[in-house]
Amino acid sequence: MRTYPMAPMQPGVVTSAVSEERLRRVDLGAVQLEFQERGSGDPVLLIHAALLADWFTPLLAQVPLTQRCRLISYHRLGFAGSSRATAPLSIGDLVRE
Repeated sequence: MRTYPMAPMQPGVVTSAVSEERLRRVDLGAVQLEFQERGSGDPVLLIHAALLADWFTPLLAQVPLTQRCRLISYHRLGFAGSSRATAPLSIGDLVRE
């Protein structure tokens, strides 16, 4: 596993390039997922937990990281601009989607 040095982050501060970046959607047939990607290099999928759909926004602003990795952050089913969940979902259900 590789590790990358990161610039110090200031809580609550996000660069305008990330905050103004338009989110895109991918159609997976039964559902659509909203996502954004930054950088180039090895892909790194960022999956948010619990109720914090934009948890990784500060990471997307980290230039040293985006210079080495292609960061892909998406809103899980039922969050933000992704398709709404039609019934309560388990973690297993989310993995299958």
